[in-house]
Amino acid sequence: MSVPKPRATYFSNGQALERPPFTVRVSRFFSDAYSFIGLYTVSLFSLDPYGAAQNSQFNIHRPSTNSGLRGRGPSSYFGGGGGGGGGDSGPGYDYGSGCGGGGARRIGRVDDGPLASSILLRGDTIMSSVPSADAEWAALISNVREKVPERCLSQPAIPLQVHRMIDHTLLKKPIEPEQIDTLCQEAIDHDFATVCVWPEYVNRAATYLRNAPNTGIACVVSFPEGTHDTADKVQEAKEAISQGATELDMVINWPMLKKGGYTSVFDDILAVRRAAPSPTIIKCILEASQLTKDELIAGTIICCIAEVEFVKTSTGFKGGADVNQVNVMRLTAEACGNKNIKIKASGGIRTAVDCMRMIKSGATRIGTSAGVQIAKALDEGETLEQEASHSVT
Repeated sequence: MSVPKPRATYFSNGQALERPPFTVRVSRFFSDAYSFIGLYTVSLFSLDPYGAAQNSQFNIHRPSTNSGLRGRGPSSYFGGGGGGGGGDSGPGYDYGSGCGGGGARRIGRVDDGPLASSILLRGDTIMSSVPSADAEWAALISNVREKVPERCLSQPAIPLQVHRMIDHTLLKKPIEPEQIDTLCQEAIDHDFATVCVWPEYVNRAATYLRNAPNTGIACVVSFPEGTHDTADKVQEAKEAISQGATELDMVINWPMLKKGGYTSVFDDILAVRRAAPSPTIIKCILEASQLTKDELIAGTIICCIAEVEFVKTSTGFKGGADVNQVNVMRLTAEACGNKNIKIKASGGIRTAVDCMRMIKSGATRIGTSAGVQIAKALDEGETLEQEASHSVT
């Protein structure tokens, strides 16, 4: 005897609704009509109507078919959804299942803003729009938090090109201009993903790397405090991009996050996202060492909904990264249904052993000032082989 599917729960103003919102009911009507008309048309013009209907993309029960209303805009079809640049996946959703359960589906989109008026489905929870009040955010965060497993039995595959996961970083002041040149040359020599620098050095790095298209330029924003006014963050982001930055490592307002000001934190991130759309990559620094596990989960959820490309552990100025933080961030992103968002581990990563442990826990980018030493150790092969056999705790 099959177990009945649990009823979906709809939230509005932080309260559960007894019946689906009007917009959801309209969406369902058009979705059903679309499927019916499609199946009827396919069957009508086929010599084998039954077989044609069974294999049709309009058959929502076909295993390979993504069902649901086809929304308006560039993400109308469920096979779509990822942008981004620089070799990393951009905003979007993966519709498969992760450690936390089933994937998410983006049903509708009425503007060009990230998730501004989308309907997000995951498991038995339906959110008809992005929360507009802290209470709504708290309800959503609580619901997703319950779906985050303590650990995942599967581990990410170890990539063959670990060098391409390193952001070669120079943020400790004072800094001489010639050090930026050295940083850039080392990034070229070792095929690192980016160099990560302060805003005032972006132009110099861009000039040095003008003939090195494989090396990006990451610029820190609102660093290291994260408490700058949103307008200042937006201006800083725009100026960095105009100088040649391809990626932005922005510190979120984590003190506000700790106070439960989720709406303010989201709006802050969203403003920078809109000022720096794809292909600019945005990494949101959560300053994980200053957060509780629940706060870390909340910050990751907000970043997922803001559709940034990365969530990042730390600035390195208030403690370093650890594998437990990375693991929580990865599992939370999967619980949100967003398997495209990536994790950057940064702070205190100084050896190849540190690097591999972060990668095995789910990091896909490593921020470190010890990139050259790590690359040389990895080139020897022993560390890679040794750490690939270790489990993450």
